[in-house]
Amino acid sequence: MQVKLTLLAVIKKIGITNLPDENLLGEFAKYILRYYADFNSKEILYAFELYSSQRLSVPEFKTPFNSFNTVLISIVLNAYRDIRNKKIREAAKKEEQEKEEKLMNMSEEEMKEYAAKMYQITIDYIREYKKMPVYANWLACYAHLKNKKLLSVLSQKEQDSYIQRAYKEAESRDLNKIASGREFDARELQNLKNNQNALFDACRELRVRDHFQDVIFQLTNNPTNGQTGTNTNDPEQDF
Repeated sequence: MQVKLTLLAVIKKIGITNLPDENLLGEFAKYILRYYADFNSKEILYAFELYSSQRLSVPEFKTPFNSFNTVLISIVLNAYRDIRNKKIREAAKKEEQEKEEKLMNMSEEEMKEYAAKMYQITIDYIREYKKMPVYANWLACYAHLKNKKLLSVLSQKEQDSYIQRAYKEAESRDLNKIASGREFDARELQNLKNNQNALFDACRELRVRDHFQDVIFQLTNNPTNGQTGTNTNDPEQDF
């Protein structure tokens, strides 16, 4: 019913007086719930407001005069989704930059406290759910593991293996972006090859994930022991 009311408001907003009957309105509502369930009413109304004011970039489309259909719905909401996704990416990028700036201004002791906190949050989640979180501050966790000397020294062969894994995962993510139509975002592999700091950070994330996978394995197979062995790490020898 909420979707139907939203559609009636949209139809009125764009000046259509030939209202669809109850059955057709229901079909429109089902169509939106099937393909645009991620939109709320305000977003749908705003998308059509942009469309009616010609501030939305849409392909040329000729609709019968005074009519409303699923093609028009898709054209408008797809165009607005592109705008929304771009804003989400920009907001996420801005938030990440602000976090980086905040971290850069921390003292060494504050950095250690922050890393310990991020590690504790992650390990608490893993101990409770016996699985990896979707997101964690992997590099902060790496810093904590490094501070506590919980990372083993890597041989050159092991370092090379991590580098190849980082390349392979970056390439996989690039291919997924291309498959979803985001060709211009598919530059992660090239970035790793051109930026040693980015490459080493990717390797550090892999090491942290491996560490937590070991914790999960031990929790699953030996619930009384959720810790991995402690090894002295020479921070100058590897990542």
